[in-house]
Amino acid sequence: MNDPADARFFHALKQICSQSDDVDQSCREAIDRAVETGHPRDLLSARQSMDTLDAALKDRLLRQAHLIMATDISAIWDALPMAADPSKQRPN
Repeated sequence: MNDPADARFFHALKQICSQSDDVDQSCREAIDRAVETGHPRDLLSARQSMDTLDAALKDRLLRQAHLIMATDISAIWDALPMAADPSKQRPN
């Protein structure tokens, strides 16, 4: 995966889906494959698999995945301009 946000999103989604019995096996496998390979074809397949879920379930899963991403301090730190400077140490 080229975009770190995509990687974090699918990792969060995988974590959430693994905790829900409401997500069917084919959807879980598509998300697992997207996380494993990062290939655009697999990312698209995972997104399309999510689109087949019940709308309320999909919304709940996406809300939970976005909450994980929004509270990921390491991701926030990595997005800061000073994070690119190897001489800087993370404060956390």
